[in-house]
Amino acid sequence: MMKKKALSAVLLVIAAFVIQGCAGTKAEKGGETATYVEGRLEGVEPKDLQTVYGAAEMAAVELELKIIKSSEDANSAVIETRDTEGRKVAINLQTVGERATGISIQVSSSESERKSRLIYQKIREYLQKK
Repeated sequence: MMKKKALSAVLLVIAAFVIQGCAGTKAEKGGETATYVEGRLEGVEPKDLQTVYGAAEMAAVELELKIIKSSEDANSAVIETRDTEGRKVAINLQTVGERATGISIQVSSSESERKSRLIYQKIREYLQKK
């Protein structure tokens, strides 16, 4: 089941970059390229899975997201959190090539795109420090 979800996340990331049309909004600020499609923010970072996983956990802590579940294997990672209002936030990571990681962020909130972009930005800030 986990592999199926991870494969789906990778396919969504690839599709988001290929399609990039009316189905989503794209942001490019300071090198950030992430696409918001059907309730998920999708992006790819040129760092290995372990590095992105560590950055995602640190971003979650800084943003006061309570980590409920966190797991990592050789090709994927999942961080499930709750925000201060108890809403679910899921960060899924998937290896894409040798030194790249796909990031998928889903926030259960009316402000999901804004909050997803904030999380993505924090992850990128931690990646730039490494």
